[in-house]
Amino acid sequence: AALGIATFGPVGVRADDTERYGRILSSSPKAAWRNVDLLTPLRQACSGNNDDDDKPLPVLVETDVNAPALAEYYYCSSRRDVNPATTSRNNNSSSSSSSSTMITSTAY
Repeated sequence: AALGIATFGPVGVRADDTERYGRILSSSPKAAWRNVDLLTPLRQACSGNNDDDDKPLPVLVETDVNAPALAEYYYCSSRRDVNPATTSRNNNSSSSSSSSTMITSTAY
C-alpha cells in the first residue's frame, strides 16, 4: 500500500532531489502555492502509530499529467493481452488505422 498524490505543476517529482521533491516549485503561476510543501504533512499523517507492526505508508508525488499515464502503464503491464509500452487508439470505427503512443515518465 502507498499514498500517491497527483498535483498541478510545476512540482518536484524527483525523489532524489530532497530540496524540491513534493513541493510546488517557485516557478508556479499560482503565487499562493509557490514553495508549498505537500509531502511533509502527508508523510506525517501516514507515519503510523509507532507500533512495530504499523509501518509508515510510503507517499509518492507526481504531476496530474504524468500520474494517469503511469497508472495506465502499470495497469496495462499487469495484463498479458495489452502491450505495456504502447496504447492503440482508433477514433474512427470505419477506419482501420491506429496510432501508437509511447508512455514515458520523467519521475524516474
